[in-house]
Amino acid sequence: MSSHISSDTSAPRSETSPSDHLRIRDAEAADTMTVAGLHSESWQSAYRGLASDSYLDGPLAGEHRKRWQGLLGDNPEDAVEKATRPAGFIRLAEQDGALVGFIALWVNYKEGYDAYVENLHVRPGLRGGGIGRRLLQDAASCAAAQGCRNLSLEVLEDNAGAVRFYERLGAASKETAQEMLGDRLLDYRLMVWDDITKLTSPESS
Repeated sequence: MSSHISSDTSAPRSETSPSDHLRIRDAEAADTMTVAGLHSESWQSAYRGLASDSYLDGPLAGEHRKRWQGLLGDNPEDAVEKATRPAGFIRLAEQDGALVGFIALWVNYKEGYDAYVENLHVRPGLRGGGIGRRLLQDAASCAAAQGCRNLSLEVLEDNAGAVRFYERLGAASKETAQEMLGDRLLDYRLMVWDDITKLTSPESS
């Protein structure tokens, strides 16, 4: 599965950055619906004009609720999918107690790479304030502590801002592949950090 990432790629803001007041923590079962809601809100904002409106405003929210119930939920019917969840973690960014972003990283999930970011999303309206960067750096540090030496993720090929954002953080742009986004076939660009410490070092801030 490709990582459908809507990240913190807007131009930096001159006022106090939202990332200055973040709390980052592990996700819990009680966060399931909040994470699913932010996931859908992020897609509806970032992918408007790429995926069809009928998909973004229709089945998307239900798909995300089902996905996150399987990854985080504690209902018995979710047990099978949760048991087969890849090794890794889901980390949340909160500001004044409210969810403003999240990241899902899996270990030894994508062939050839130790760590793979499947999701990285920041609440629309707060992008460009460093929240996505903080989440990515936090996740990279957690992955490095588990022995991961490299990290990869995928972004839409047409999202030039996201490609530049990750390149500024030290990623190398690799090959493209096609995958469905809702009801449309789109190109995704693989972004790779061959050395995960490029994200964990102070120079990546």
